[in-house]
Amino acid sequence: MQSTLVKFLSALLLALPLTTFALSPTLFPNFQTESLNVRVVVPVPGKPEEVQLQPLLIKPSTPAPWSTIVLPSNCSGAEDRLWHFWVPELIKNNIAVVLLDSFKPRGFDSLCPNQFRMTIGARLQDVHQLLDFLRSDSRFRADKIALGGHSTGAMTAFHSSFAEAQKHLDRKPTAGYNAFIGAGASCEMSFKTPLLQGPLLLISGEKDDWTPAAPCEAEANRLKQASQDATFISIPGAFHTFSTRGVVKSPRVMKMPADIPHMYLKNMSYEAQKSTAELETGEELAIDQIVKKYAGFLGSKLFGAHVGGDYDKAPDVATMTAEFLKKNGW
Repeated sequence: MQSTLVKFLSALLLALPLTTFALSPTLFPNFQTESLNVRVVVPVPGKPEEVQLQPLLIKPSTPAPWSTIVLPSNCSGAEDRLWHFWVPELIKNNIAVVLLDSFKPRGFDSLCPNQFRMTIGARLQDVHQLLDFLRSDSRFRADKIALGGHSTGAMTAFHSSFAEAQKHLDRKPTAGYNAFIGAGASCEMSFKTPLLQGPLLLISGEKDDWTPAAPCEAEANRLKQASQDATFISIPGAFHTFSTRGVVKSPRVMKMPADIPHMYLKNMSYEAQKSTAELETGEELAIDQIVKKYAGFLGSKLFGAHVGGDYDKAPDVATMTAEFLKKNGW
């Protein structure tokens, strides 16, 4: 259920016209699709941000109600290539898919060169208010809605998997998604309390130098030690796009510095550069200050990673996702 503040702001701004940017059904011309309309209010202090999201629903051939997965995009927005591997595999397994681009409705196409352009809080509000929308529609099974994604989408799913995230969003403790998949997630920041909302699957490429595998493996181990349902899979030889062949290095993509210590989110702000995190040392700083502290000379450790390739291991990611969901009742 949405917080009282979000409901109030939504009602207050309801009459304002919004520009919409729908994902095109031509992305998946061979499937039955539908554009959804979801009005999101991000409670930025003093200037609430209202966004009209238009996620694309891809429908299975089986009758509703459907088990479902929401896939927020990676940092390339509507150009997310992993969607094209996930959708056919999930639909084949009778799982409805909802694709979400949070960037174009906000006036930009990509987050890859500047990950601070959209706050963690805004990303979490988008997917959770979309979740409330889906649960209000009888076509979707309320207890079988998963959240997944690649890269930035994977980070959104990873952060959402923690029960503590609901507290930061001013939501009921049980109001989250039911399962989580992060492919190529950046796991350098999580929540201190190792308690999950539902089962979590993290998939990383062994050679990923954009969102390295080691922090995700460490987090999965920490969660398992706390008796949580967390699984980590490393794909041998794969880089960030789950390619083992033809990868190229891009100097423009923004990443966490390789030697940054693990962080636990302490205070989540809806204003850029105002969220804070606690380092393993106990020191609490604004997240952007922590990143700058470990960025190296002129920020040299912040940019550049191997991307591209022919996505030869992406079908494996799709298969692992479907198997994980089916195992958990989807």
